[in-house]
Amino acid sequence: MRLGPYFAKTAFHLDWEHGVLRCPHQVEMPFAPGAVVQFPAQTCAVCPQRAHCTESTQGRSVTIHPDERFLAELRTRQLTPAGRACAGWVPHPLAQRRHDHPTEAA
Repeated sequence: MRLGPYFAKTAFHLDWEHGVLRCPHQVEMPFAPGAVVQFPAQTCAVCPQRAHCTESTQGRSVTIHPDERFLAELRTRQLTPAGRACAGWVPHPLAQRRHDHPTEAA
């Protein structure tokens, strides 16, 4: 999910081995699945990436879904044809028709 002009959640790196969430400016905060990570207001206030991250005076927050690891795996899988096939992803019928019957150039 994208927050308008701000970094999407996917711009933050979840380090599952060390249990930290790393922001695009490399600031790390501990996380737990199902919790909200709140980056320090003082850190965000002086960050050169702030204009692309948050306008909150409280600092940037990122919600970690209880099944975040699984959801991230699904997002990665859906980027490949094999992953979409496994997930039962079916293209829109009109998109398929366009590939089956390309229009002729005049």
